[in-house]
Amino acid sequence: MNPTFELHITELNGYLNSLRRLCGNCFFFGAQAYAAEQDIDAFAKSLVDSWSENGDYCYEGRSIIEWDELSEAIESMILHGILDRKTMPNDTARAYVSKMLVEDINEYYGLASTSLDDNGVFHPLIQGPVYKLNISGRSQEKTLYYLVKIGRYYVFTHFLRITNNKM
Repeated sequence: MNPTFELHITELNGYLNSLRRLCGNCFFFGAQAYAAEQDIDAFAKSLVDSWSENGDYCYEGRSIIEWDELSEAIESMILHGILDRKTMPNDTARAYVSKMLVEDINEYYGLASTSLDDNGVFHPLIQGPVYKLNISGRSQEKTLYYLVKIGRYYVFTHFLRITNNKM
């Protein structure tokens, strides 16, 4: 794997982990890059099968997710705990934090993309296609799984919230 590309994805993963820590307990966010050696559906099924114990999770297909819907979905997953809009002093602060956090996430994909190709797409999440992966799991979870192909790689990103605090 291209070392600079891998570094940007590792940084994205670290950023997502820092956000999840600010959200509080029961949040799990992350990103990982994989070589795109098979089609998306075969890859996603294989990935889910590899981390699904006792059939807890099942890959049920994919759909295209547009940037507006994706950014709203990301916001709904990350704006909790310290980052909860209710703790922010005013509408200006709420708007700034929402825009900044989602744009920071988006920028990591752009850095990764341009590390592979100087003329690569800087906003792959905006220009797409981005695939929302439909993965069923435990009923006490709120999830967002998506995948974007950048060059020869898939970047799989997940946002998970356990809504039943009995862990």
